[in-house]
Amino acid sequence: MKTKFIVMAAFAALFSMGFTACSNNDDEMGNIAQTRGDAINLVAYGDNSHSTRGDATNAGALQFTDFQTWAYDATTDGLYMGNSATVGRTVTYAAGVWGYTPTQFWPVNELNFVSIAPAASAEVTGNSTASATGVVTLTSNVVIDTDVEDQDDIMFACAKDASATPVNGPIAKDDYAGDVPLVFKHALSQIVFKGKLPTSGAVTQVEIAEISLGNIGSTGTLTFTSAGAFFGGVNEYVATTVPAKYTLESSDLEQSVWGVGGTLDTNGDATAGTAFDLTVSNSASSKHNAWFLLPQRTAGWAWAADPSNPTTIESAKLKAGGLWNGVDANVEPSGAFLKIRATLKKDGVTILGSAESDAIYIPLDANWDRSKKYTYTIEFNGLSALTPITFSVTAEDWTDGGNTDLQM
Repeated sequence: MKTKFIVMAAFAALFSMGFTACSNNDDEMGNIAQTRGDAINLVAYGDNSHSTRGDATNAGALQFTDFQTWAYDATTDGLYMGNSATVGRTVTYAAGVWGYTPTQFWPVNELNFVSIAPAASAEVTGNSTASATGVVTLTSNVVIDTDVEDQDDIMFACAKDASATPVNGPIAKDDYAGDVPLVFKHALSQIVFKGKLPTSGAVTQVEIAEISLGNIGSTGTLTFTSAGAFFGGVNEYVATTVPAKYTLESSDLEQSVWGVGGTLDTNGDATAGTAFDLTVSNSASSKHNAWFLLPQRTAGWAWAADPSNPTTIESAKLKAGGLWNGVDANVEPSGAFLKIRATLKKDGVTILGSAESDAIYIPLDANWDRSKKYTYTIEFNGLSALTPITFSVTAEDWTDGGNTDLQM
């Protein structure tokens, strides 16, 4: 069956979207104190919340239980902590303590530290590599898993000195009485979805079959330094051109059927005009279906010379579902896109089915920066309005869970 690629105006007849972005402000999170002395004690900033794979890591709530770390002599650039340049020392949270074996002790010289969490991720291909030339650079080759539930919230950390105005860089034993304060920061972008039913009553129930992001860069190299710099000092990583498609089926969603009630609608669990969660990431009791993707810019697929004002011929080809710019409509777009399949009902009567032939493809011009959370809200507006889709963006700090000092 051939898939319809509907013109931009027809898109808006079914769905309109907006999204917001939230960013981590990179503030310190609150620490876990450990035994002081000549031993090097690694201190992960955040509370002792345990992780479920896929949890977003919020300030005050580290959602991983182990990480790898490397330490290099700030004077000689020699490796001091870590098995090798490609295998760091694994630090694990157990019985209320972040620990590692064998214990290492402070040298006379200052040390530069870099860390990556989680300690092992199937998305990090091969081993991360640390090297020092004044500062330590940690390089990680990453391939983002297309299975959302297997994606990791990859984080990097370095240490800050104990000066009046702390800066990232080498620290000495006496700076923190033997402790190493590691402040973990997000390396990826987080994508979540919300839905909304209209106040007009044009749609009173929606059942979502699929939400997909297609032709998104999935592989490349992430870098972080002991001076706290990501990706050469920028927040956008230019992904290697290995496009991938990331799909959430109905069974992957927090809930796939929503309604505003009524005698013919059995799912009266939504409020018209109020957004509801389709995906979440920061609740231990909920499904972990947020996407953690490479920070990047995407070029939305261009199906018409002017998608907001298609020609008669372009509209006819797209609406007919037979050809898409001269290409079989079963061939998905070459540019980045958002795909949605859903059944929409009004008072129990289906006005759009969820068959593959009814799939909606929306060009996606994304601007994703590291540590930002992007929330896409899909409005299911029915078939009454034929107006172009518009987008709005706001930026806020990633959820701050508060600072908690725990004495272990």
